[in-house]
Amino acid sequence: MATSGTYVTEVPLKGTAEKHYKRWKSENHVFPDAIGHHIQNVTVHEGEHDSHGSIRSWNYTWDGKEEMFKEKREVDDENLTLTLRGLEGHVMEQLKVYDVIYQFIPKTEDTCACKITIVWEKRNDDSPEPSTYMKFVKSLVADMDHHMAFFRLTRVSRRLLESSVSATPSSSYVFHSQQQHIYLSKPVTTTRHYISPLLKYPLWSHNHDVWSKGTDFHHEKVLGVGWNHRLVAGMSSVVEGNPKKDDKEKSGVGCVKEASWVDLYLPEGARGYAKLARLDKPIGTWLLAWPCMWSIALAADPGSLPSFKMMGLFGCGALLLRGAGCTINDLLDRDIDTKVDRTRLRPIASGLLTPFQGLQFLGLQLLLGLGILLQLNNYSRVLGASSLLLVFSYPLMKRFTFWPQAFLGLTINWGALLGWAAVKGSLEPAVVLPLYLSGVCWTLVYDTIYAHQDKEDDVKVGVKSTALRFGDDTKLWLTGFGTTSMGLLALSGLSADLGWQYYASLVAASGHLGWQIGTADLSSRTDCSRKFVSNKWFGAIIFSGVVLGRTFQ
Repeated sequence: MATSGTYVTEVPLKGTAEKHYKRWKSENHVFPDAIGHHIQNVTVHEGEHDSHGSIRSWNYTWDGKEEMFKEKREVDDENLTLTLRGLEGHVMEQLKVYDVIYQFIPKTEDTCACKITIVWEKRNDDSPEPSTYMKFVKSLVADMDHHMAFFRLTRVSRRLLESSVSATPSSSYVFHSQQQHIYLSKPVTTTRHYISPLLKYPLWSHNHDVWSKGTDFHHEKVLGVGWNHRLVAGMSSVVEGNPKKDDKEKSGVGCVKEASWVDLYLPEGARGYAKLARLDKPIGTWLLAWPCMWSIALAADPGSLPSFKMMGLFGCGALLLRGAGCTINDLLDRDIDTKVDRTRLRPIASGLLTPFQGLQFLGLQLLLGLGILLQLNNYSRVLGASSLLLVFSYPLMKRFTFWPQAFLGLTINWGALLGWAAVKGSLEPAVVLPLYLSGVCWTLVYDTIYAHQDKEDDVKVGVKSTALRFGDDTKLWLTGFGTTSMGLLALSGLSADLGWQYYASLVAASGHLGWQIGTADLSSRTDCSRKFVSNKWFGAIIFSGVVLGRTFQ
């Protein structure tokens, strides 16, 4: 049987789900004028524009090539879902099955999202995967949203337009308001008008004939449909505005996340790699870096600050190693990730990047990490290289044991050993072993809370976690691990002969850990995520205590 697969992604949209669904269901004929750089023609061969079972063909341009796609449509008004089943066309030359599913999901009163699913099966194993078509379909949805958003802006500014045109010395300009759009009663050659003195954008960048033929919207040529798309794209930010504050805190199922700096500032070709390395989610880097920083600070001479050079090297190393670990995880879990709501939009699972691209990126990350490791002494090089066995094997643990969080603790806290070795050239077991084990217990606390986000999906998929192992007794287990972690931190400080400031920080850190465990709502994905992210402050509290305890020793 030839290779098959499913790509899933989600595009945040402005406006209600019903309006977007109506546009995609009933008004495909306006697409060539709205986004002519993508769609050149839409032809209905059987049925009507909005009927279930209709057959139509699309002429479009993708990657500089003109192509055709013929599909049979399935309509689900109850779930606001359209399914386009491929019949003929360029994409069908390589694929036996190619179905594109658009589902419009309400989010708030004035926002929604389009969940795009592409189901495909190759005709033979030599055929390429259709991953580039997901990018194309996403761009169609996003650009139609920009067009609709700009059209909403024109309704707001309609009075300005009416007064501008009525001031022209000609009796041929007669406006009619039909379905909240503006039509002209006869063909005119338009001139430049401005939406407002502040925007200074030309309303029309080309000459158009705009006709009115009664109230039949499907046969009207609507004012603005043929506007220059660059103008629409440029104006869309004015229409959309800033995300609401409440949206920033949403996570998990059915939520549209606020665009990160990766989406806003990186070139499109780099975004997938940045998200693969989780550069838009720095909490993992903090959790990897803090045990390193604790150890480096412990290794400082009494009365001295920790080595800034070492902290800089380990900070860069944490960023690279965390990214490499996420890449390995996504490569190994790509089939599982598509079945879990929280992970189905990851770059490899969604088809944004291919597994081979992921492997290439992993090689680059490991090469850069090797450059960091070679800056350390020989003892640290060997110790650091040995951690790769843990890094590569950790993603597999959820398949075999209910304790993958413990294995993550052994992996992510390796820096507690390595930081001391990088400064001292050897290990001091009485200091670093309690520090390392305390980090393992700390990881069991925060990653078990994190795992409660996915427990329903984990059961369906068949993977294991401490969240499932502990069940209703989770908080009792976490209290035990948290208490053990604080005790081991105290033992490490005693062995290192730290000052009283360190123990004061342990009191504050204990309060923070107790707050996490005591107030965590394990049935709420949002609260679990919030508690997990808060552990960057736990790490900072311990670090400040080590620095003060050593400096004033």
